[in-house]
Amino acid sequence: MKTPLRLLNLSAFIFLMPIFFPLFAQDADNGLWTSVDIKKKFKYGLALSLSEEYKMKDNFSSTDKLESTIDLSWKPFSFLKGGVAYCRIDKYQQNNSWELRNRYIVYLMGTYELGRFNLSLKEKFQQTNRVGVVANVNKSNPTNVIRSKFELDYNMKKSPFTPYASIEVFYSLNEPDGIQNPAATKMVTEIRNAIGVEYSILKNLAVDAGYLYCIENGWNKDALGNDIGDYLKGYTNVLTVGLSYSF
Repeated sequence: MKTPLRLLNLSAFIFLMPIFFPLFAQDADNGLWTSVDIKKKFKYGLALSLSEEYKMKDNFSSTDKLESTIDLSWKPFSFLKGGVAYCRIDKYQQNNSWELRNRYIVYLMGTYELGRFNLSLKEKFQQTNRVGVVANVNKSNPTNVIRSKFELDYNMKKSPFTPYASIEVFYSLNEPDGIQNPAATKMVTEIRNAIGVEYSILKNLAVDAGYLYCIENGWNKDALGNDIGDYLKGYTNVLTVGLSYSF
């Protein structure tokens, strides 16, 4: 049993390495994401959760988004869970206005326990509709994205702390190509690396704190001309704080 655990420890170290190096990246924005989540569990593995998120950007000086999500999930087995969700997003604009976005989600998540480690893989499809926005060569609407998230948790013996690390890849199915068809290009648009720790205050009440590093790949609208354009990369350091309650 020691050998598999040693291999897993080595895998975890390799997995965490790329998370720490981006801390030294320059020209990165700094943000804060806070959340409150309430979950009601029912019989037969059913659960309903409501969450509110507030996100800041521009070095903690400006509101980015307000997100409200309702999620209905079903866990038929201890290692498998699926669900559907709706998210209302209010995106703050530079002209002091708000853009409404409606997001529809379906997902499937599998988990596997190995000693005190818990591994999970979550596959999510989301469609986001931007109200009042017309699709063109610079932007698609709606946007269809597949998100793949791998997470590694460690259950510390007789401790309320649960450290974790994760990586999530966003793959857009219809990112605009800047030439003709806004549904022509399929590409990785974002990668999120995260580390953090969850602290169980009570059996059904927990607080979460962590650090998340985002690498975004967006269309450079200023590079259009002669049917040629390119993509710009953006980097964001995010502090995350969350509170969750289940009953």
